Amino acid sequence: MNSIFEQTSDHVIGFAHESNQSNRFQTESTETEERKKEFLSIDIFDDKPATEKLTNCQTKTDGTDGNEKDAAKQKKKTSFQNDKKRSTHKNLVKNLRSQTNGKFYECNACRRRFSNKSNLNRHLITHTGEKPFRCDVCERSFSQKSNLTIHMRIHTGEKPYKCYVCNRSFTINNHLIQHLKIHTGEKPYKCDNCKLCFSRKSILVGHVRTHTGERPYICDVCKQRFKQNSTLLMHQRTHTGEKPYKCDLCERSFSRNTTRANHLKTHMDEIIQ
Repeated sequence: MNSIFEQTSDHVIGFAHESNQSNRFQTESTETEERKKEFLSIDIFDDKPATEKLTNCQTKTDGTDGNEKDAAKQKKKTSFQNDKKRSTHKNLVKNLRSQTNGKFYECNACRRRFSNKSNLNRHLITHTGEKPFRCDVCERSFSQKSNLTIHMRIHTGEKPYKCYVCNRSFTINNHLIQHLKIHTGEKPYKCDNCKLCFSRKSILVGHVRTHTGERPYICDVCKQRFKQNSTLLMHQRTHTGEKPYKCDLCERSFSRNTTRANHLKTHMDEIIQ
């Protein structure tokens, strides 16, 4: 009797176990079919991210859940976008630098460009007319300290820039550079009107005004006009009485360097006699 009961019980348990196994396999089969249908329904040409397409097809084969995968993908996407923005900004700066020749700061008055803001600020003073730097000797004023420093060499006689060919000295380096072209014979600046060539651009600019008749430099005292600024400066000394060029032999002073040079010849003649 007991054996029959045990057999019946084993049969019922075995049937229940088989039934559970069957239900589990059926459930897994149903889930697999649903995943398969969802995967096949994905439009491969859709622009949506993969995380939105496979919302129900997340797996755990690598031990990472779906949310962590989404976060990792989003972090990677953000990093890529930031790299792209940096690359775009770098290219914009590169293009701007090539177009402006590295000079980003522009004067609103004359459109002249500068490589840094401090140079632009110094330049702006030339438009305002402000001249805060004054010479203690002749009380002449300048808009920039560097111009005052160069001017003071007229009074001190300092000429720190020397030509290695003829030993002639100059107060500023640019004058030396222009002077060296005399020895090389270089004349890169050509007049479009008469085809004459010049070693310095400033000389060409003054020459062109002989064709145009332009005289842009005006004396504040007598309103006389001049073609070049250097000529105006020499003229202004007739009003101020300034004579910055001094003879080392007799202490006489002159308003022009050329006049002093001619004066020195008289001493040379006296020495020869």
